[in-house]
Amino acid sequence: MNFPDSNALWNFESSGHCFLFSQTFTDFYSITFAGDIVIQGQNYHKLSSPFVKMVGTHSCGVNEAGYKGAIREDVTARKVYYFSQSDTTEKLLYDFTMEVGDTVRGCLENFMYPFI
Repeated sequence: MNFPDSNALWNFESSGHCFLFSQTFTDFYSITFAGDIVIQGQNYHKLSSPFVKMVGTHSCGVNEAGYKGAIREDVTARKVYYFSQSDTTEKLLYDFTMEVGDTVRGCLENFMYPFI
């Protein structure tokens, strides 16, 4: 089974607290494919968020519509890599070779605090 490379849509709901305005917020948004791009000699599929619906008074500007990075699949290695708009190197997003009990490493992070 290959990772989708077109006609895919991922829907998200993200909640948080904006300490600056002392308000709780929830963002609803989708991420979809938006064409192709070459980064450091590798072919990637661009990811874009066409909209963000914010529920609450303030969201601190954390999530905005637009370019969200790019992904590529290494079919032979059975891995998918992600290149965010703020990184200089790609990160492992999915590893289809993993088995039960394996340690997960890769692109598990949010906007401020990367997980190790």
